[in-house]
This record gives sequence, structure tokens and C-alpha cells, in this order.
Amino acid sequence: MSEVDLRSSVDQGNLLCLSKEELIDRVKQLEIHVTQLRNVIAKSKNRESKKPFQRSFDFSRYNVRHVALKIAYLGCDYQGFAAQEDTNKTIEAALFEALVKTRLIESRETSSYHRCGRTDKGVSAFSQVVSLDLRTNLLEGKGVKCRENGTANERPGDKTVEIRYVHILNKVLPQDIRVLAWCPVDPEFSARFSCKRRTYKYFFPRGNLDLNRMADGAKKLIGDNDYRNLCKMDVANGVVNFRRTVLSVDLKQCEFKHRISETQIKSPKEVSSYQSQNSRVSDSVDSDKRNGVEAGGAIDCLGSCNSSYDMCELTVVGNAFLWHQIRCIVAVLLLIGEGKESPDIIDELLDVEKNPQKPQYTMASELPLILFNCEFDEIQWHYDADNREETIEQLQEMWMRQTVKSTMLRAMLEELTKDLHANEQILCQADGLVPGNRCRSYKPLLDRQKCESLESRVKHYTKRRKLDMNKEGIIKRS
Repeated sequence: MSEVDLRSSVDQGNLLCLSKEELIDRVKQLEIHVTQLRNVIAKSKNRESKKPFQRSFDFSRYNVRHVALKIAYLGCDYQGFAAQEDTNKTIEAALFEALVKTRLIESRETSSYHRCGRTDKGVSAFSQVVSLDLRTNLLEGKGVKCRENGTANERPGDKTVEIRYVHILNKVLPQDIRVLAWCPVDPEFSARFSCKRRTYKYFFPRGNLDLNRMADGAKKLIGDNDYRNLCKMDVANGVVNFRRTVLSVDLKQCEFKHRISETQIKSPKEVSSYQSQNSRVSDSVDSDKRNGVEAGGAIDCLGSCNSSYDMCELTVVGNAFLWHQIRCIVAVLLLIGEGKESPDIIDELLDVEKNPQKPQYTMASELPLILFNCEFDEIQWHYDADNREETIEQLQEMWMRQTVKSTMLRAMLEELTKDLHANEQILCQADGLVPGNRCRSYKPLLDRQKCESLESRVKHYTKRRKLDMNKEGIIKRS
């Protein structure tokens, strides 16, 4: 029997062991894969036909330099940050197109590329960081690496002034993707593995939300916990450890600097002291309540009048995050703010021994989410003064267009509601944050149908040979 026939019989034997549901799932996966391959072939042919003539470029005449780039982007029109086989509409695709076009790299494969975070479709970033090897004018310096058989020493021209990376990249990048700064780093530096902290922000309108209740729930998130009930489990890709450390949570109104809840630490070792530190937060909130100042009233705990249109922000800082963790957290906090769940629901969801299966609920929208900061040791960002001014002007123009639309809508709403009495006011500004239809009767989270347990999913994917267990008992993807 030939090798091809043997492989075919083995595959057929595997298929005979599958249930009807598993066979349907297999067919669906194959159909998706075929569609992706067709799109890749079509894009490849399209690129070849449209590819303009470019003179050859001798990269051997330049050394490379390992650098970090700080990137900001609005993700609402993109399919996510990471490159995908079936679409070019990603941040990474645009970034590498610019890097190749400006001859800063030969290809992604040879650039020693790492990214700090992988934001999903619609999610934005102000401080995404990538590390990679770029072409350099220099012969020596931090991060400079000589090419094998390179001739940089023989190249004519200035070898002491570095390439203006920020300037030339922003000339060819889309306006909603901006390189803010760059920094030379050691060859061992990785934007992914060298990151010490990541900060996410989620913006939302106040509406009829009780921010005090949300703050009470948010502070329970702090510490080292198993967040399997507050994320989307990605077991198929080998993620089976859902313990993460949330370093701080901050909830405030955007227009004011008075914070509703604030707990910050300097290192993971201080996690154990969180609960005692947070007592001052609840004391201050309780003090507001004792003084008759309740969220959602005419005057709330921040001293704001008619504040249902005020924008708020939730800031979460951690070492690393799970897939959709922030959006799941926000979804539960919104239920708390609406009075549908108690702040203690956070404790219940973090108790995975008592509640090992995640209740079914819809994640909050991706559009208000932004990767706001990525922190590293010994990073000194280099900003291009002229380019910084140009970026500010471009962002101000985008802000103007969006704010004009927002103000026009606000004027329309004011006109429509001016004759309504106080008890007739409609406060649904935050309702659209969770997609889907709202049920007339609310079903508590713990009473809802549950998702598959972690153990069940691991067993499922192990059976399908997508996961393997090594001798140490560590599960890995096949």
C-alpha cells in the first residue's frame, strides 16, 4: 500500500469515529478553509496584476536595527490588528505594506517581528507596540545588527544620522493608523514578552447606570484570579490556564477628574494588600450616599447636573489579558449598573469551584474598547516633533467631524425631550453597548444556561487531537 493510500485509510478511519455533529462541524471548517484559500489566490493574482514596477533595492548595503514602534489606530473600520488570510483590512496588513513600500524591511518573515497585543475587530489602540528589525543608516549603536556578507561600511553617504522612521511611515500609512514614536532596543527585546503591564480603557455613556454599584463590583476584580467566567475560552488554541492578575481598576467620568474608584499598585507582590487599600474607596462612595447624593439623580456624586449624556471610562491594568476579557467584564458591570445584578456577582463568577461553568451572556460592544498603554522597562520613546504636530492636527480634524455629528444628535434629542416631565425622561444612552434584543423579563446570570466547562472542552479537543498532553501534564496545541 502506498503512503498516500495509507494516509487516506487512516483519515477515513478517523472520520468513521466522528459523530454526526462532529462531521457537520468538520465540513463547515473545511468550507471556511476553502473560501479562505480562494480569497488568498484571488488576492495574490490581483496583487500581481496591480503591482507597480519597482527598482530593485540592495538591502545588503544597510545594517538592520532592532527597534520598538509605538502605534495608534482607530479600529472601527478594520477586521482586527493581526493579519488574516482572507482579508487585507487589518492593521498589520497596512503596517507591513508600508514597511515594505518604504524599504524598511525585506519581508515580515525576516524582520524578527513581535506585537504586544492582538486587538480584535473594531478595537482601537493608542499605544500598541511592535518590535522588529528595520533598515538603518548606522554602522553601530543600540540594537544595530550587521548583515551577514553585508557591505554597509562601503556604502557612500551619511552613516551617523538615523532614518526618520516615524516620518516616512506616516507618509504612506492610512490616516487612521499613526506611528507615534520609536525606540532602539536590545536584540533580545520582544514587544510581547518584555511588556510589564497593559492598560485597557472602555468608554461608555452614563445613561441610567449606577456608577457607585459598578465601582463596588469593579474593585472585586483586582488581584490574581481565574477569569474563565469573564472571558471567551480559547481552548482550541491551547489556552487552558485562565489565571491572570488585574493590577488596578479605575472608573470615572471623562469630563471630571474626581475618581469614583481608584486602586493602583506598583508590583504584583502588592496584590495581597488590595482589599485593605480599597476600603477607602467604598468609604468615600458610602459617604456620598449618606449625604443624599445618589447616582442617576439630578445631582450625582460627581456634582454633575443632568448627567445621563456624560461619558465615563473604565480603566483596567494587568500583566496580560484573556480573549474578550475586558468586554465580558464590562457586560457584567453594566448589568450591575442597571440594578439587574448585585456587585457580589463578581465574587460568584470568580469562584470557579462553586461556578465552574460560565453562564451565557452577551459581551459588550467592541467599539468603545481601546488598548491605551503598554509599559516596558527602560524604554525612552523618540518623537518626531514635526510629525507629532501633524498627527495632532489630523486627530483634531477627526475629532471635529465626530463631535459635530454628536452635537447635532444631542440638539435633536434636546428638542425632542424638552417637553417631557422628569418622570417621563428616557435614559437609554447606554443600552446599545450590549448587542442584541433585550428581554422583557430579566433572568439572573446564575440561573441561565451554562457554557461547556473547561474540562469538557479540553476533553473534546484532546479527542479531536487539537491538543496534546506532554509528560509534565502540560497541554499544548497539536
